Amino acid sequence: MLISLKWLNVVNDETTTLSLSYVAGPTIASSRLQSILDSHKLTPVAIWENLHLSEVKDDVLKVVKPLAGVYVIVNLINGKMYVGSATTGRMGNRFYKHLYGGNGSSLVWAAIQKYGLQDFAFVVVETLPSLVTREDNKDLLTLEDHYIVTLLPSYNIAPKAGNTFGFKHKEETKEAMSLNYSSERREAIGSLNRGKSLAPSTIELMREAALKRGSMPDSIRAKVSANSTVAQLYEVSQVDGSSFSSPDGVMVTSVTLRTIPVVANFIGCNERTVRRALKSNGIVLKLWHVIALGKAIGS
Repeated sequence: MLISLKWLNVVNDETTTLSLSYVAGPTIASSRLQSILDSHKLTPVAIWENLHLSEVKDDVLKVVKPLAGVYVIVNLINGKMYVGSATTGRMGNRFYKHLYGGNGSSLVWAAIQKYGLQDFAFVVVETLPSLVTREDNKDLLTLEDHYIVTLLPSYNIAPKAGNTFGFKHKEETKEAMSLNYSSERREAIGSLNRGKSLAPSTIELMREAALKRGSMPDSIRAKVSANSTVAQLYEVSQVDGSSFSSPDGVMVTSVTLRTIPVVANFIGCNERTVRRALKSNGIVLKLWHVIALGKAIGS
């Protein structure tokens, strides 16, 4: 379900600014979403519900592609929120990572596993009319800060946009942040260095350093594997269907994990045991049921 987009300034492929008046879909949110919006006095630019439907997902990706601004992911069951921002052309990427890829906010992903996509809404609360880049995003972060302070979103780990200075995290939260943030850091660093070549002397020094390195510990290898853009996703649940604590400390009946090393570490067995189970009925240690879901986003 989509609320009409207000007028926006967007940038086309030739970087020419144009004015766009876009109206698509119903202009009325569901009663449960409208109640949440009213309680926070929000008048969004656009709203999507029924995120479990492929046509809705495709529509979001199409509409938000040229936008820069602040978005909110809303849990329609309990009203909990996640506030995020995206530079021009990146909102669709954020939307997909948080709600479908499992490599955005770990708290949002855990909630989706518990409630299902049908109980979430994606809301664009405000957009910026000019081109916004990673290097020129001060106004965007200020705008995001405003909504974080106003809405006090439960799914946000840090209390301020783009800044965790002075905020102490739990150890398990630090681990989740490390895994989820590293993918975006790789993307940013990769864009800075893409197309550059190294001097032969530098390459030789790197080769010598690599030869001197010891083998990678299993814990580090699991993290590297989990952040791979070709990582496999696996659904883990208990055989009897009972609830258990996810890596984020949330009680769930199933959880989606990236890669076999991560699954093995979570269950408390070796990788060979998991691989052997996947070739048969997926039962591990007579307690856990593991199902292969396919490749994660970016593969």
